[in-house]
Amino acid sequence: MARKKETGYTLQDARDNSLQRRWKGKAYERTAAIYSQAALDQLGPWRPLAQIDYQLVESMMDAFLAKGNSPGTVNKKRSALRAMLTDAVARGWLGVMPAIPKPLPNSRRKDRVLSPQEEEAFCLWFQRIEQPEAADLFRFLLYTGCRFGEARKLVSSDVNLILRRVTFHLTKSKDRAKNRTIRLPERAYEAVRNHVSPTHMDEKVWSYSYDQYR
Repeated sequence: MARKKETGYTLQDARDNSLQRRWKGKAYERTAAIYSQAALDQLGPWRPLAQIDYQLVESMMDAFLAKGNSPGTVNKKRSALRAMLTDAVARGWLGVMPAIPKPLPNSRRKDRVLSPQEEEAFCLWFQRIEQPEAADLFRFLLYTGCRFGEARKLVSSDVNLILRRVTFHLTKSKDRAKNRTIRLPERAYEAVRNHVSPTHMDEKVWSYSYDQYR
C-alpha cells in the first residue's frame, strides 16, 4: 500500500505501484524489476519523489556509465525511472512530471567477442568450482546466441539430438508461431546432449534460475 501523499510518496512506493499496475504479468516484468531496482539502489528507495529533478537523474546516469554500463543499459534504467514517475503523476502522488535528461545516443562500437582462450578460461573456472553444468550452459549460450530466458525455458522435447536442432520459445512474445528452430552448432550440441532426458520429455534441460546463473 502506498504511503500517504502528505508523508512523502517515495521512490520505493513508486516502484511498488508500477510493478503491480504497469509491469505485472507482462513479458518484460523481470527486466523491468531489475532496471527499476537499479534506479532505487542508486537514488535511495526512501527518497521522496518530489526531490527527483534533472540534475539528480543526470547524476544517476553518469554513475551508471562510470560503473561500465552501456548507453543502452543506462537508457533502460532511465526509462524504468521515468515510467515510475509517470505512474505516480497519474495517481496524483506527484504533482508535476519533472524534466529528465534525454536518452543517451547508442554506441556504435562493435560487440566484443570472446577469444578461444577466454572461453576456455571461463569453462575451466566453472569446472574448478564444481559447476560443470554451468560450463556447458556457457558454451550453449555462446554458440547458439540465445538469450538466457530462452535457454531456461527449454525442456527435453525442444532438443532433437538426432537432427541436431533446438526450438526456442521467445522470451518477449507469447505467440508460439514466433518460436524459432535452429540447427545446433557442433560445440552447442556437445554442450547440451548430456542434459537432455531421453524419457522425461517435459524435464528442464538446464537447472539454473536467472539469479543463480547471474
